[in-house]
Amino acid sequence: MVLLSASAVSFFAVIYVLIIALAVFFVFLSLVGRFEAFPQSYSTEKAFRHSLFQVASLMTTAGYTTTDYNVWPMLGRLEILPVLILFNKRTWKRV
Repeated sequence: MVLLSASAVSFFAVIYVLIIALAVFFVFLSLVGRFEAFPQSYSTEKAFRHSLFQVASLMTTAGYTTTDYNVWPMLGRLEILPVLILFNKRTWKRV
């Protein structure tokens, strides 16, 4: 088993939080902005809550949803895809 130093662990923690923050930010922008025909309209606060919850839920692989993200604009759905891949338990099992 490989033990990591404290500086390496803190570096990975910063990268982890940065990926989450970027995913939430881009999903939030896609929900607030009008990039394509989007049937649902969200206020700024509601768009932030939905984007934060969806990214956190997919990141932890809990599977909970508060909204149907299949009807979101394409940018929001494409931003969630790397979160699904990066934080999948099977992805890191081989490492």
